[in-house]
Amino acid sequence: MPDLLARLASRANTDPGYAAAAGEPLHLIVGTGDPDDDVAWIATRLMRVLAPWDPTSWTVDGSTLADASNRARVLRPERGEFPSGGLHVHVGLDLVDRMDWLARAAPSRVVAIGVRARAVDWLTGLSALARDGAVPLGPVFLTSAQAARFGASGPVLPDLGAEALAPPRMSARGWTLGVVAGNGRSLETIPDGPLLRRLAASGIMVTVRDPGYLRYQLGDAPGVRFEPRGAGSLEAFVASVDALLIPTRRWQNEGIEREIGLALSSGRPVVVRTSSIHAPDVQDVPGGRIVSGDEEAFHAIAALARAALPAEPHARPSAAEQLESARRVLGVTLALGPRRIVDCWPGAAAARGPGRTVARVAGAWRCRSETGLSSIGVGAPADGANRGSAGRGCASSTTGRSPAAASPGPQVT
Repeated sequence: MPDLLARLASRANTDPGYAAAAGEPLHLIVGTGDPDDDVAWIATRLMRVLAPWDPTSWTVDGSTLADASNRARVLRPERGEFPSGGLHVHVGLDLVDRMDWLARAAPSRVVAIGVRARAVDWLTGLSALARDGAVPLGPVFLTSAQAARFGASGPVLPDLGAEALAPPRMSARGWTLGVVAGNGRSLETIPDGPLLRRLAASGIMVTVRDPGYLRYQLGDAPGVRFEPRGAGSLEAFVASVDALLIPTRRWQNEGIEREIGLALSSGRPVVVRTSSIHAPDVQDVPGGRIVSGDEEAFHAIAALARAALPAEPHARPSAAEQLESARRVLGVTLALGPRRIVDCWPGAAAARGPGRTVARVAGAWRCRSETGLSSIGVGAPADGANRGSAGRGCASSTTGRSPAAASPGPQVT
C-alpha cells in the first residue's frame, strides 16, 4: 500500500510551496445516496469548512446533504452534468465503480477520503480515481491509526466539530450504557452479544441503536432495549445514555463514529477496544477507557456504573475556533491557496440597521469577502458547465491575502 500511494501521488503537487491556481474549481463528490450515512455527514461539514474556497458538491440525488443550496449539484453523467477540471475531493469510495465519466472529468488532481473501506477497496478505488496513475492522487484518512494500518503517516481529516450535548443526568431510568451497533453496515456481525448480556444480567441497563443481528442474540435479555436507526437522531440517542461502548469491528469497517465525539465532549465516558482506529484519540481524553478484551471491558463499564458520576466534559474549542482550525488544516492539506471568500453560510441575509436582521431564503447562500457582503443568487445553472467565482455571485478576494481568522457569520433563522 505505501508503494501504491507513493506512485499515485508522484505527480501530485504536494510540495509546501504549491498552491492551487487562481480560480481552480473545487468539487466535493459524495459517495453515498443515504443522507444518514457518515459519508453524507462528513461531506456536509466539509462544505461548511471549505466554503471560503467556493466548493460545489455533487451527489447521486438532491436529498443527500443537509442544507443543500445552489452549490449542490446532482450527478447526471448521461446529460453531461458531472464535475470537470480542478480539484476533485471524493468523500467515500462507494461510487467509484459507477464513475465511467472519470476519464471525461479531467481533474487536475484528486483527493480520496475513504470511509469504512477494506484495503482491497482502497486499492481498487484509488487506482480507478487516479486512472492508473494518469491523475495525481492523495488519500486523506479518518484517523492517524487508520493511516498507520496502510503504512502511511497521514494526512488525517481534522476535527470537523460535534454538536454540543448537555451532560448526563440521573433519572428514573437508571444508569444506561449505549451501543451504536450499526454504523451504516447493520448486517455486520458484532461479537459483543455475550458481553452485553452479561452486563444486562448484572443490572446495567443497555440500549442498542440499529441493533442488526444483536436483536436476535439479546432479544430475550432483560434490561436490553433496542432503538431502530430511524427512531431519532444520533445526537438524541447519545443524550439518552450515560456512557458508550464502541462495538468490536474489523478496523476496515470502522467509520468516523460521530458518537465518540458527541459523548466525550458532553462528559459521557467511552469504552473502546485497543484494536480500534479510534483508540489513540480516545485514550488521551478524560472519560476515554481503552480495554483489551471482554473481561476488561466488563469491569471498566461496571466501575463506571457503580460510580454513577459523569466525567467532566472534555474541554473543546468554540465552534468558531474549531471551524477556523479545520480550515487552516485542510487549506494546507489540499493545497487550496488563498481563500476566495472569508466566509459563507446557508441563507441570504439582509442587514437592517445595527441589529442586522437575518432572514433565510431557500436555496441561497450569504457570503462575506474581504471587500464586503454578497449574496449568491437562488437556483443552479441550467447547464452542466463549471461556474467561475464571478458566476457564483460571491465577491472574490481581490487582495490575494488569506485572512487571519474567519467569522462564522450571523446566525440564520
